[in-house]
Amino acid sequence: MDAKDITFHNQAASPFFRLPPEIRNHIYTLVFRSDIVSVYPHPHRVTFCIRKHPDMEDTNEPHPEHSENELQEPYVFQYTCRQIFHEAGDLYFALNTFELREKRPHKFSESHLALPCLARIRNARISVTTCTAYMPDGNLRLGGVQARKVRLLGMLKGLTKVMVTIWSCHPSGYTKEEKFAEVKRVFETERRGQAVKFVLE
Repeated sequence: MDAKDITFHNQAASPFFRLPPEIRNHIYTLVFRSDIVSVYPHPHRVTFCIRKHPDMEDTNEPHPEHSENELQEPYVFQYTCRQIFHEAGDLYFALNTFELREKRPHKFSESHLALPCLARIRNARISVTTCTAYMPDGNLRLGGVQARKVRLLGMLKGLTKVMVTIWSCHPSGYTKEEKFAEVKRVFETERRGQAVKFVLE
C-alpha cells in the first residue's frame, strides 16, 4: 500500500471518522477552545501556551518555564492526521484569542510575524500601559515599548478583532477613551485601509 492507500484505509477504519461531521466538529471545538493563548517567540519559530499568566504589568516575576508539550498542546492536535488537519486546521485560530508575549532574550521579528500560523490569527488581546506615555504638544503618545507591542499586532495580516486593556500607573489628565484612541492610531500606522474591530475591556 502507498501512503494515500494507508491514509484512506485508516480513515475508513477509524471510529472517530465514522462519527457524523457535526459531532466531530463539536469535539474539535472542545479540544481547541481556550481562554487566552499566549504566543512566545523563539529564534526561528513560535510556541503557543494555554496556561493562564498574570499580566506583565501586575508582577515582576518571570513567566514560569514550560516543557515543549505544555507549550504546544492542544495546537499540535491538528497535525494528528491529514483528515483532522483538513477538517479542523483553522479552528484553533478562529476559536481563540491570542496575546503576543516577549520573554527575554527573544523578541518577535518580521520573520516571526510572517509565519503562516500567525497569519491565521483572527482575534488578539493586548495590555497597554500608559506609564511611559509622553505628550508632545499636548498630544498623548505611547512610549516606545508599548507602541512596539501595538505595531506588532498590526503586522498580523489575518487579524479582525483586537481587545484592549489599558493600564495607568499615574494620573495623566487623559481619559481611558483617549488612550484607547492612541492605541488605535498606532495600530493603523501598520494596517492602513484594513478594517479591524477594537474593543476596550
